[in-house]
Amino acid sequence: MLQKSLVNTALWFLLQLIFRINCQLIRERYLHTTTFADNKLYIMGGTSSGSNLRDFIYLDFSESFNTRHLTWNRISSDFLPENTGSISVKGGKDNDTIFFFAGRSPNENSRLVYEFGPQTNSWRISPLQLNITINTGSTGVVDNKGRMYSWAGYYPPRNMLILDTIEFNWKFGNIISAPTLEAWYGASLLPDQMIIYIGGYQDGAINTLDQVYIYNTIKDTWSNITTSGNIPSPRMGLSAVLGLDGRRIIIFGGENEYDFIPANESLYVLNLVNFEWYIPTISGKIPESRISHKGDVIGEYMVITFGRGNYNSTTESHILLLNISNNEEYYWTDNFEPSSPPLLPPPSKSLPPGISSTEFPPPKHSVSSGNGSVTINRSIISIIVVSLIGIALLLFGLCKWNKSRKSRVNTSSIPHGCGIN
Repeated sequence: MLQKSLVNTALWFLLQLIFRINCQLIRERYLHTTTFADNKLYIMGGTSSGSNLRDFIYLDFSESFNTRHLTWNRISSDFLPENTGSISVKGGKDNDTIFFFAGRSPNENSRLVYEFGPQTNSWRISPLQLNITINTGSTGVVDNKGRMYSWAGYYPPRNMLILDTIEFNWKFGNIISAPTLEAWYGASLLPDQMIIYIGGYQDGAINTLDQVYIYNTIKDTWSNITTSGNIPSPRMGLSAVLGLDGRRIIIFGGENEYDFIPANESLYVLNLVNFEWYIPTISGKIPESRISHKGDVIGEYMVITFGRGNYNSTTESHILLLNISNNEEYYWTDNFEPSSPPLLPPPSKSLPPGISSTEFPPPKHSVSSGNGSVTINRSIISIIVVSLIGIALLLFGLCKWNKSRKSRVNTSSIPHGCGIN
């Protein structure tokens, strides 16, 4: 009985240890960056409990998983500065390099541009160096020619910074007729190489969504479009992604002047044919709204990572999955199933003036060896193995002790003076 009790106690402590490790190794964060490359979503930096982070982690989306049981992978990032509100994008000659631009205030000093190669899992200082600051609170959007566009940011001046990740040069874009929009907006590349900007912060106030702003990356011009329909309330700190059919923008989360956007008002869709807002039909458990998170389209899902808000990480995962494969009904789910994303069709010819019908070519894909990463799951496995060995040794010792004890009991039960002649 004692032996069985000790084994159960040891197993209980082992399970508690595994649970604590799995929960504590990945910290909650917001104002981080995300970049999807080679079926992996790379997450960099951000702010957690008032401290800026430099850790570099990723989730593998090549296989099915449940958001309640995530396998995080960590890659060494001591090479990088602590950062928050930064930018990371995929680009380069073969569209297989992650460029990281450290966001910060103009008074801080560090190298601006770093490169990460998913094939080698290694960092280097990029040849693309700047004598200006990538502004905190801006968003980087990459076109099909490897050029990254970063509009404004929290600190002045307000400009359009264009960086070529292939030719390693940079320039300023046109700001005539540009919006007063500053930071914490949602931005997404459209199939015709336009960039749409939604919500955000400007002139000391939160921007309304009755207008959206369009930057033409081909003509280097700005325009604005008045929206209609069920217009969302003003918000900043939201995410915006392009729907799978290329004809709608999906936004999630944000905050207004007083509080986080309520959960039942966190998800809206903008029809790009008539620029009409509507709330989509949604099923599944609606999560709490978040701000300063990131939104990415991976396969059939809008993937929300981390963020700040009223959500409780013990009951709601750091990763949210919204299946957007059916425009008639989206649904929240805990389960990810990999699939091939559909090719985007050209926008409808009925789009408003200034929106062209240039088709966005399918993205290139790279192959990563994955060498060099240290998985958190592997660490847990190592702890399990060591713990099991310890338990085995403990059981062996218990058995030896029990056998020895029984032997002593049997010996002591022989009457004295009854030896064999």
